[in-house]
Amino acid sequence: MLSGFGTAPVKSEGGAISFDSAQETYTARYSHETIALAFSITEEAIEDNLYDKLAARYTRALARSMSQTKQIRAASVLNNAFSTASPIGDGRLCVQQITRLFRVIRRTFWQLLPISTKHLLSRC
Repeated sequence: MLSGFGTAPVKSEGGAISFDSAQETYTARYSHETIALAFSITEEAIEDNLYDKLAARYTRALARSMSQTKQIRAASVLNNAFSTASPIGDGRLCVQQITRLFRVIRRTFWQLLPISTKHLLSRC
């Protein structure tokens, strides 16, 4: 699978055409996970007729816990986007995009410089 190209820069009359290179991207593979959590109520609570009160509170707490778990797991994609230790895609969700962005910024900045400044900077 190939990634796209950057945006096309403006070409001055008689100027050279800019070239960009396509890169291969990763193939999306999903591994589904099951999350599970439960609670139990003692036989004494049922015998003392506390089941209704406890079950209602425990059920709400369990629903809140499951919701929070799903939110944390969903946000981990963005929280680990800049991490090279993350198992997302090729392991670096945003690193390649930032590298490409810096390359485009450098190329655009270079095209906007006057020729005399380019000559001085090319010696560095």
